[in-house]
Amino acid sequence: MPGDHERGSKKGKFCGVAGTPCDCGNDYVKNSDLGAWSGAAFQRLVRAASGHFSFAKQFEAHHILCVAPVSSEIVSSPGLDGVIRETTWCINAKSNMYAMPLWGHTVKHYCTIIASGGSILAVAVPPPFANIPQHDYDHNCAGGYTHEVEQKLKSIEKQIQEAGHSITPQNIAGTLNAHSNSFKGLLQARGARNGGTHAGWNLGMQSPTSRWYVPFSMASDGCLTEKGYPVRKFDARVAQWIDRIAKALAT
Repeated sequence: MPGDHERGSKKGKFCGVAGTPCDCGNDYVKNSDLGAWSGAAFQRLVRAASGHFSFAKQFEAHHILCVAPVSSEIVSSPGLDGVIRETTWCINAKSNMYAMPLWGHTVKHYCTIIASGGSILAVAVPPPFANIPQHDYDHNCAGGYTHEVEQKLKSIEKQIQEAGHSITPQNIAGTLNAHSNSFKGLLQARGARNGGTHAGWNLGMQSPTSRWYVPFSMASDGCLTEKGYPVRKFDARVAQWIDRIAKALAT
């Protein structure tokens, strides 16, 4: 199955296709770039039929209003066909992009990585991506971030249909931009929960059974999933990142 960034739909002036660049000329990766992250990259291992290789993963380019729900709830809605075709909006615009870390970035910052595994470091300095949730934590799970975006877009679709001919393409573009900004604010607020991600990591060192993981999740308080702290027991996802980074460094 293709990933979120490989999907999308375009209809008239409305662009919901992730592109590097898309037909609008927007490159979603470049529109997410944070130069300060250059030293925070981790070596990501790719297993392919032709052989294994690794590359420096700088960050994850996150569409704030995600590709899949924009396609299913806005572009593909029969009731919105005419007005969406006349709406100038691009999913890859800078205003809808947010550079986010993966667990691999956090593992690299806080753990020593060697070919045989790793251990936790007592790191006093927060990473450059502090207080931003992990892009691979509660993104597409049941009740996770994508589900929230989908529900919001469903409500927008209903509002547009109820407004009928009184709604304009400019209204729709403005509404989408406003909700994109709102969801970015939500992610920033979630990354700052309980004092933020750096405080959360340090809390986990002191109390591994605490809710140290809360600011790392993209989900709301009631929908986030628990994680085991690596000091006592490596959570499966964190252990996987340790293994992948170690193998990438060895290639």
